[in-house]
Amino acid sequence: MSGQKIGGTLKVRLPRREEKKAREAIVDFRFAEVELTPPKDTKYQPLKIWAVYVTEREPAESPVDWMLLTTAEVKDIDDAKQRVEWYAGRWGIEVYHRTLKTGCRIKDRQLGTADRLETCLGIDMVVAWRIYHLTMLGREVRNFWKVEHHG
Repeated sequence: MSGQKIGGTLKVRLPRREEKKAREAIVDFRFAEVELTPPKDTKYQPLKIWAVYVTEREPAESPVDWMLLTTAEVKDIDDAKQRVEWYAGRWGIEVYHRTLKTGCRIKDRQLGTADRLETCLGIDMVVAWRIYHLTMLGREVRNFWKVEHHG
């Protein structure tokens, strides 16, 4: 994929992770339809998928270098940009699910029936979303609310 011509450039927001600050990265992306061949001596046929290769233009300490493989068609630059944006949003989804799993302790539920579990999950999902949303707001506006001391 690195031999493909650059299809476009995009600004991607990378959230804060552990000790690394949130930042924006300028990335180039390339895309092409590719064929995955199955192991020999199997009944499977080759699989046509699309690849989007994303590299950071001016690499940082942990540069962006993503190879995205998808069954969603990537026929043009707009399709490729959308696939990169989908992937960039995965961190938020992972944090949400971690909040649901650990914050709401969804795995500890023993409600006996699927209907009860579904009702509880519906409530827990709203709670997890609110916790996630408040956490993200707190990270974004942390420096906005500095306390000034007079005296």
